[in-house]
Amino acid sequence: MSDRVSPGVLVIDDQADILALFQTVLRHYGFDVWLASDGPGAVELYRLHRDRISVVLHDVAMPGWDGARMLSALRGVNPAVVGCFVAGDGADPSDADLLALGAAAVVRQPFEPADLARRLWGLVGADDRRSGPRYPRQATRVAVGAGLEPSHVVESWVSDQSPDGLRLKLPEPMGDVGAILSIRPADAAADAPWVPVQVRHARADDDGWTVGCLFLHPTAVQALG
Repeated sequence: MSDRVSPGVLVIDDQADILALFQTVLRHYGFDVWLASDGPGAVELYRLHRDRISVVLHDVAMPGWDGARMLSALRGVNPAVVGCFVAGDGADPSDADLLALGAAAVVRQPFEPADLARRLWGLVGADDRRSGPRYPRQATRVAVGAGLEPSHVVESWVSDQSPDGLRLKLPEPMGDVGAILSIRPADAAADAPWVPVQVRHARADDDGWTVGCLFLHPTAVQALG
């Protein structure tokens, strides 16, 4: 088995819940993920980790940092940066205008996570494609807690994922149908944002609980389809 690392994606957005959702989804599809919430922070993060970051995915309309400014700043660090713009469906500027700025791709939202992952995998270098893990990862470890500010957290696995939600494999029950849970990657930093989900169905299995959840926060869900 190769000991080489997974391809990396830097995600730039000013909304914490969208960043958390991107992190959880892209980790599931075989990427390592860095997050930035503003332009200067994104440039510095890219400067520090450019050898690990294969693709940059950034909001085209962040306050004070439009697509052209963001891409120009990243090019100041690495002229060959692979940057992808994320924009609303039908929003200005057009795909042609964004591609003319030098973007490698334009991602219109809403879109499906699996489609996004395929496009990003198509943009990573040949070395990354050979050495990266199988895609998607068959089970992604996540931390799960009850409520929006969980105090009791257990480790779970994402066994399946759709545009609207995901299926968790839990070692214990975490709430009835309608309950709010919070999830994030199991190895995320202690101050990393949580992704809120709502329990839609749950059943006991021989080795734990299978829980189907729906993503909350419509703006965050729309950003990933």
